[in-house]
Amino acid sequence: MFKSFFSPLVRLNIKQMTRAAVIAALYSVITILAAPLSYGPIQLRFAEAFTILPALLPEAVIGVTIGCLISNVFTGMWTDMVFGTLATLIAAFLTYLIGCRLKKHICLAAVPPVLVNALIVPLIIFAYIGGDLESIGIAVSAPFLIYLSGFLSLAIGQSLAVYGLGLPLYAGVKAYLKATGGKDGAQSDNGQWSVVSGQSADDSKGQGTSDGGQAKDSGQWSMVSGQLKECHSSVSEESPPPKDDGGSSAL
Repeated sequence: MFKSFFSPLVRLNIKQMTRAAVIAALYSVITILAAPLSYGPIQLRFAEAFTILPALLPEAVIGVTIGCLISNVFTGMWTDMVFGTLATLIAAFLTYLIGCRLKKHICLAAVPPVLVNALIVPLIIFAYIGGDLESIGIAVSAPFLIYLSGFLSLAIGQSLAVYGLGLPLYAGVKAYLKATGGKDGAQSDNGQWSVVSGQSADDSKGQGTSDGGQAKDSGQWSMVSGQLKECHSSVSEESPPPKDDGGSSAL
């Protein structure tokens, strides 16, 4: 089961790797150019629109993760480079899983990028600043309220990017793939497995036909053997026993 989910993520062809590289490049460039909106406790990353694509393209999981890592390097926060990128990877993988299971409910696939980042990113930011709230203009002393404010601001920003920009992007990419006959990695793998299964079924059918033919030939040989035995028995019964002549009696 797990192998079937991870297989499209690690068995990428050249076309899929190219797509992943393009997504990573676009994510990082858009994020860096949109700074300072892309960074901080109150942020709006327009490039987060790409995080909905794993529901359609498995290679997008790698693309958005690498793009996020490159973007987070410019924050200068090692916590954001490590845990921020990890949050994006987790969200992208969950979106991919939901897209595999619930293709008709794409709005549900957009939930992980919003929820995971809203939960983790405030912790990363506040852990890095070490409680120095004045440096970011926050004068709230209660830790829960600080985290709640960060959660709400990130959730709003992510929702605008993922639902406001990501869903139209998803529809456009899906229409393009349909028009050009392109398929995502999971669909290609399923098609390949279908072909292999069909060939196996044909081979099994052919083998069964061959076995049936052999059984038929064996039956015919058994019938011929039986007829030969019957003929031999009838000949043995009809032939008269040998008569003793006088010379042999005298001897």
